[in-house]
Amino acid sequence: MPESMQERLPIQQKEVTPENLSELRIVVASLREKRGKDKETLEAIRWVREGAKRIEAHEDVVDLYWEEYLVGKHLVMEARDQNGLWKIPLKAMGIAEGYLTMKKAAQEADKYIDSHGVDRKRPRSGRFLGEIAMFERRYGEAIGHFERSIRLFSEMDDWRGRVNRLELSGFLAEALILSGRAEEGVGVARKTFLAYDKDDGAALKESDYYTWAVWKSGCVIKTWHALLAKGTPINKDLKEGMTDMLQDAKVVLIIPEEKETWGDRNFEIRKREIVVIKQKIGTPLN
Repeated sequence: MPESMQERLPIQQKEVTPENLSELRIVVASLREKRGKDKETLEAIRWVREGAKRIEAHEDVVDLYWEEYLVGKHLVMEARDQNGLWKIPLKAMGIAEGYLTMKKAAQEADKYIDSHGVDRKRPRSGRFLGEIAMFERRYGEAIGHFERSIRLFSEMDDWRGRVNRLELSGFLAEALILSGRAEEGVGVARKTFLAYDKDDGAALKESDYYTWAVWKSGCVIKTWHALLAKGTPINKDLKEGMTDMLQDAKVVLIIPEEKETWGDRNFEIRKREIVVIKQKIGTPLN
């Protein structure tokens, strides 16, 4: 859908129907990726989700809980980048609001999966429950969530489901580093980063460049956040290798002109994260 149409669509004035639910979800997802639109996005998500419940679109309801989760995560990311990577307490301004939004949405989605038998969504639930466990420093539990989801996704026949294991592998790398297994975590991150350019990763790049770029860049960003938060000793070779990956991540944040996209063509949120990391590690902002 063209961006101009997304901007002017009065989303709460449209009745949610099976015919327009997909279109409304694209509007919500696009709005979610715009900085400074958090309140507006949450209102839109909740309105569409209630409509999806009325028409018993159970998988969409779960996805819309996770849309709300991602808005909460953006609030956390903004506060984290302003105040320090992962070192401020959860009760701090900005972190608390975003974290509570994330936790409630993850738990409500998981409960909805159970109560409505939305089994196709169960593998992805571990991505959100695992991240909440990381926020609460229950790293072993987080690793368990991520490893289980990776296994379930890897067993899928359809690459469109199977490719989710790449995003989950980035979260696993982060959790391993935060748990004290830095060498293992960095190894997972490097392997995953390369996997985005072949097989299922290449298929995702072709079909949805925006999602591919957000996931691939996120793999490096999460790894750096974990290394810095844990205070992991970073020798010259590790810094050079991880800095090269960060530079490669920045390069993918350019959507080819010929490709349509549902997301922010400027990747404002991801680019901001890379700037903050480079400032923290003293790398030139080129």
